[in-house]
Amino acid sequence: MQPGAEDEQASESAREAVINVIDDGSCILVLLARP
Repeated sequence: MQPGAEDEQASESAREAVINVIDDGSCILVLLARP
């Protein structure tokens, strides 16, 4: 989920539907921009 848009209920629903969830505040574009 986008940083700042995390929602515990949405994360739990996704996990119950066996969907991988990344909700730790990571953002791939921010992480890739780091030197």
